[in-house]
Amino acid sequence: PAAPWRQRKPFSTFHSIIQSHYTSISFFLLSKPFLGGASGNYIRSLVPSSISMDLDTFSNLDPNVVLGLTVTEVKGLLGTNLPDLKSYENQPLVQTWIRNQYQSDLNTLGLNLSGGKADPVTTATNSPTGTAATTTTTAGSGSGGSATTVSGVRIQADAGFSFLIFLAILVTSQLITI
Repeated sequence: PAAPWRQRKPFSTFHSIIQSHYTSISFFLLSKPFLGGASGNYIRSLVPSSISMDLDTFSNLDPNVVLGLTVTEVKGLLGTNLPDLKSYENQPLVQTWIRNQYQSDLNTLGLNLSGGKADPVTTATNSPTGTAATTTTTAGSGSGGSATTVSGVRIQADAGFSFLIFLAILVTSQLITI
C-alpha cells in the first residue's frame, strides 16, 4: 500500500467531490482505496455509522490514526468484523495498538487479547493540609522504577537515584552511631 502521506491528497480530493452525494456508508465503500490517507476525525466519524470495517482496510489506515483510536472506537469501526481482530493480533500495527490500550479495556472486547498496558491503581488518602490527594501507580512499567501521580503531578523514581539516597542514608546512619 502507498504511504499514508501519499494517500492524504487523493482522499481529501475524493472526499470533497463525492461526500455531498452519498451517505456515510456509501461514501465509505466508495472511498476504501483512499482510506489510508483519511484523517483521524474522518475515521472517528464512521464509528456511529455501523460500517463494519474489514481488518485489511483497518490495518492499512494511517498508523497514527489507528494508534489514536480507543478500544470503544475500534469496536464501533469493526462492528461485526470485531472477532477478526484476534487473527490480526500479531500484525505489527495491531500489536502496537494493543500495547497502547489498558488491558481492562481490551478485556471488554471479549477476544482474549493480551499485551495491553497495566491498569492504573488509584487510592485516595488525606493529605496533611486536609485535602484529598489521589495517588495513581502504574504497575509493570519496565523502566526500573515506579511511576506515581499525586494530585496530577507525575513522580517517577529512578533506580540510580534511589540507590544514591540509600547510600546517603547508610553513610549518615554510620556517622550518627560512631
